[in-house]
Amino acid sequence: MDSSDTKRPLSILARYPTSADPIVSSWLIEMESQGHFIQEEGPFRRYRRTPATDPAESDRIEFELWVPGLNWLFGPLYKRLLGNPDSKLSSLLPPAPISPASLVTLGLAFWITLVVAYCATLLGQTLAFGAGSLHATSFDQAVLLGASRFDVLIAIPVTRLADRLGRVVVLKWSFVAAIVATVISGLSPDTFVLGVFQILAKAAATTVTLVVVVLVAESVESKARAWAMGFLILPTALGAGICAALVSTLGITNWMWRVLFFVTIFALALLWSVRR
Repeated sequence: MDSSDTKRPLSILARYPTSADPIVSSWLIEMESQGHFIQEEGPFRRYRRTPATDPAESDRIEFELWVPGLNWLFGPLYKRLLGNPDSKLSSLLPPAPISPASLVTLGLAFWITLVVAYCATLLGQTLAFGAGSLHATSFDQAVLLGASRFDVLIAIPVTRLADRLGRVVVLKWSFVAAIVATVISGLSPDTFVLGVFQILAKAAATTVTLVVVVLVAESVESKARAWAMGFLILPTALGAGICAALVSTLGITNWMWRVLFFVTIFALALLWSVRR
C-alpha cells in the first residue's frame, strides 16, 4: 500500500470543458451553491467546480479522493470522467453514486481480502515442494489437504460472534490469527504441526472473508452492493494468483516454501488502517 495514501488524500486541481449546468450522472450529482457547483452525491471527500466566466476558458475543478491503497486506480478513472461525464468508462462504476466512506471501506476490504486469499492458497501450492523437508509421503499430503477443509467448522461459529462482539473486532482478531498461524506454519517440523496451524489459518481467513462481505454489504449504498461484491472478486483472484506466481521461486532452495509463509507477517501493517 502506498504510504502517501494513508497519510493524506489525493488532491487534484484541474481544468475541464465549460458547462453551465450541473452534472447529473450515474456516478456524480452536482448542486449549485454560491456560484459554484458542489457534490450532492458522489465519491469525493471534497468537491467544487467553478464555472468559467469567459467562454474561451475552462471550468476549474477541485476534488479530493481517497481510496486506501487504490488512488492510483480510481484517481485517473474519476479524473477522466470529470472531463467527460457521459463517458462509457462510467460503466465500470456502480449505477448510482457511491459515497467517500464506501470507497474507504472498499479500499481496505480489497487489501484484506487479497492477503487472506494468499494465505488460504499457500498450502495447496507449496505442500508438494515442502514434502521432502517434512518427510511427508503422498498419503500424508492427501490427508493433510483433506483435513484442511474442516476449517469451515471453526469459521462458521467464529463468524457468528460478529453479531455479539462487533464486525470490526472479529475482523481484526481473525486477520491477526490468519497471519500468525500462517507464519507459524512456515516453522512446522512435520505435517501434523503444519496441518493444525493451516486449519487455523484457513479458518481465520474464511472468517475474515465472510465478515468483510458483511461489512461491505452494510456500508455500501444499496444500488452499489452487487458491484461491490463483484469488485471483491478482483483481490481474491489476485491474492491466489500472487501465491501461484511465487511457486516459480520454490526451486531456489529446499526451504524456500517456508519463506512464502513468513512474508505474510508484513500484512499486519494493515491493522493500523482497519483501526482507523
